[in-house]
Amino acid sequence: MSESVTVGNVTIDVVLDMAAPPFDPNQFFPDVPLESWDAYRADHLDEDGKFRTNFCGWVLRSSGQTVLVDTGLGAGPHERLGGGRGQLLTKLGEMGVNPEDISTVVITHLHGDHIGWNVTDDGGQKRATFPKARYLVPKGDWDHFTQPEVLAAQAAVQNHAVPLLELGALDLVEGDHAVTPEITTLFTPGHTPGHLSVLVNSGGEKAIVVGDLFHNSVQITEVDWCAGADLDKEVARTTRRATFDRLEQDGFIIAAGHLPVGHSIGKIARLESRRYWQAI
Repeated sequence: MSESVTVGNVTIDVVLDMAAPPFDPNQFFPDVPLESWDAYRADHLDEDGKFRTNFCGWVLRSSGQTVLVDTGLGAGPHERLGGGRGQLLTKLGEMGVNPEDISTVVITHLHGDHIGWNVTDDGGQKRATFPKARYLVPKGDWDHFTQPEVLAAQAAVQNHAVPLLELGALDLVEGDHAVTPEITTLFTPGHTPGHLSVLVNSGGEKAIVVGDLFHNSVQITEVDWCAGADLDKEVARTTRRATFDRLEQDGFIIAAGHLPVGHSIGKIARLESRRYWQAI
């Protein structure tokens, strides 16, 4: 299965920051009874019946620009995830991409596993990890997460998003924002108030980087299943239904960063009136 795809003139590559230890499914989907997974275990859980997730970014090369979508968990160590350390910069280097090569960083939303490498701490001094990039952050998320009563409990936003404003690297965006002539943002709220996905339209082909529109491929079939981290679950369900309709109808290639690497690029397929995930 693929870790890279070409869409018209745009290349899309997954960059694994860190793989999380396996979860019990009800840790991640607390409202879904464990027995509801029975029909899906073989295709959507590991051999021990556990839910696995990755923390990834995506490199998009378009119109002479290199765009990074999301920056993973960050350097770590991440004690709540077994002490693992983020590898995003190492993996980018292995792809021949240096921090200075990134022209734009698109943040799909302000959860900690998507903003961890935004800034680097050099002896107590914050600097932008990608020094030549503009960082595009959803305005709806910024407005929500920087409310004083919310921000007080959001160490990741304090440490990895707010400094971008002080560094003059932050642009707040809403809705359909052009990143390059072939890349635009799409408002896909529910997981967070301002959540964005990233659309690619090039050479008559279409793709989308979905952020946290969904977390497990089972949600292509069970569209109403919500992760516990979805802040507005009813809006998340409505957004998934409408977005999946569009993605299926128009044959979009889908890049989903929480799916296992090698299975995180695919399409929505249909069998006997039911949708399912088909990795490519």
